[in-house]
Amino acid sequence: MVVNENFANAIQIADKFHVIKNGLEYLQAIRIRLKQEELKNQREEQIIHDKQYKESKDKNLIGPKMKTSKGFKPKRLANGETAPELLSRSRYLLAISQGNWNEYQVRRANTLFKKYPTLKQAYQCIIDFREWYKPKAVCFEPFTNEKELGNWIDKAESNPSNEKKTLEIL
Repeated sequence: MVVNENFANAIQIADKFHVIKNGLEYLQAIRIRLKQEELKNQREEQIIHDKQYKESKDKNLIGPKMKTSKGFKPKRLANGETAPELLSRSRYLLAISQGNWNEYQVRRANTLFKKYPTLKQAYQCIIDFREWYKPKAVCFEPFTNEKELGNWIDKAESNPSNEKKTLEIL
């Protein structure tokens, strides 16, 4: 690396802002991957619907007698959104802590985390890391921070997501 060659005595550090920023990027990568999967599934459902419509087309059956309606309507969740809409509208929600959510965001988060438990696990991992970074009381047991960080690393490594490499860079 250029840094090692030119600055042999330099020490690499990770400041709080950039570490948490990378963690949020990891979370957003999971959200985007899930959204792309949902959009793909929705397109496949639309293709199936269109085939069923063409097959059910009968000149003798017109209007309400037809077996399949012409227009495709994607499945809606309990809150009235489609899955890709839910994932798109949850971008800001995932960037802030639960204590700062309003009533509507709490409902959206419940729907989101119920449908996507891996996203909930990743979100909780980032929240736990933010908690670890918060200042602690001056008088506490020695090596508490190191133990907590070790526990957090073990928990983060158990996350099965493909985006874990982004988090490991931290």
